[in-house]
Amino acid sequence: MLPLDSLPSMLFQALGADAASSAGEFRNVVYPAILDSVRLFWPEMQVVVLALGILIADFFLPLRRSRDLAWVALLGILVPLARIGIQYGESGTIFRGMMAVDPFAHFFKFFFLLASVPVILLSYLSKTFEGRRMGEYYFVLLVAVFGAMLMVSSSHFLMIFLSLETLSVSSYILVGYVRRDRKGA
Repeated sequence: MLPLDSLPSMLFQALGADAASSAGEFRNVVYPAILDSVRLFWPEMQVVVLALGILIADFFLPLRRSRDLAWVALLGILVPLARIGIQYGESGTIFRGMMAVDPFAHFFKFFFLLASVPVILLSYLSKTFEGRRMGEYYFVLLVAVFGAMLMVSSSHFLMIFLSLETLSVSSYILVGYVRRDRKGA
């Protein structure tokens, strides 16, 4: 098994770059920048962990209990909402300038998380989804919220593209979720 410390130098050697300086730059510049960025990226990570947890839990729940994952989603949304409230005054760039964290981004992240609450509640109360597994629906809905949260923080064209694709693909899936409905076809 390879030690993780030698992985960057092996990668840079394979690419033909000067391994010693490139690996040193990665270890001394890029890696600490990523670790510093994670602290301000917690709300987004919490949404992703919540979405994956709901999807995995849906595999193990019987069909009649799958609908109750709405309550897990609602309670889980409170965690990133609280984290955004704690971080509200902080500003800066994260991931080496790919994303900006500022009051504008915090406001819209808070807005998207709060906007998902009535969507989850109305989906839970809807008769359209009876007899369906709802974990995957809540998963895709939370991925859409994650894409929207990334979009408002994006400050680099690549990040804008990735967040827009995340939001749009999950929106397309949500539109066609009820296959037999002609409106979603």
